[in-house]
Amino acid sequence: MRTMAGKLPQFESFARVFPILGWLPGYEPEWLRADVIAGLTLWGILVPEAIAYAAMAGAPPEAGLYTLLGSLVVYAILGTTRQAASAPTSGSSIMMAAVVAPFLVTDPKELAELLVLLVLLVGIILLLCGLLRLGFVTAFISHSVMTGFIFGLAIHIAVNQTPKLFGLPRGHGQTIYQLWDLIGQLGSTNWVTFIVGVVALALLYGLEAHKRRAPGPPLDHGGRNPRSFDIPAFRPLRRANCRCLADRITSVEFA
Repeated sequence: MRTMAGKLPQFESFARVFPILGWLPGYEPEWLRADVIAGLTLWGILVPEAIAYAAMAGAPPEAGLYTLLGSLVVYAILGTTRQAASAPTSGSSIMMAAVVAPFLVTDPKELAELLVLLVLLVGIILLLCGLLRLGFVTAFISHSVMTGFIFGLAIHIAVNQTPKLFGLPRGHGQTIYQLWDLIGQLGSTNWVTFIVGVVALALLYGLEAHKRRAPGPPLDHGGRNPRSFDIPAFRPLRRANCRCLADRITSVEFA
């Protein structure tokens, strides 16, 4: 008994560092089927998304897959909440491309080394911020600033990715120059690529509009669309989350 009593605090300390030690022993076998379905659904969404985000950052497509697999495994071991998503994002991809762009690197190997170095530096900074409990700093970022950033990011991504819909090479320079270059190349559109892209978009939005329980994004390997799954049991939770978000935005905006 003394031995077990002495080991219990030690186990709890390990469980704080590795939360998987706390929840894995209590995992129920009947949960496996639902988890497999959820995993396959996320696979259909996150794999093409990770490849696209890697291309946006200037990295090879396989880098997005490695990042996706690595982040999911690490979060399964170290994560503390089931509601958080661990995956590449459009914001981080664009910021990585913007940071390495001034170096004018043309060698893919050297570019990959710069991106790895950038990720390591950001990881160290975030680790230090976590140890110093600096998360409250994000409360000083106003809602209008975040809205402007997201709106500008959406425009940049749309202009950056639209040439792929037409089967055309992406232009260079700032966003407005890329858009002008795309307009000038519309006469050289690859119609097969364009038709495939339009059909995929129609499938995505058509399934959402007419059959909201159908998994639109996994079927056409398009973008993320959480509203494709309309589960009645989750509706009160979703409404509560929306109210909480609205309260937080109002308190920040008018404080």
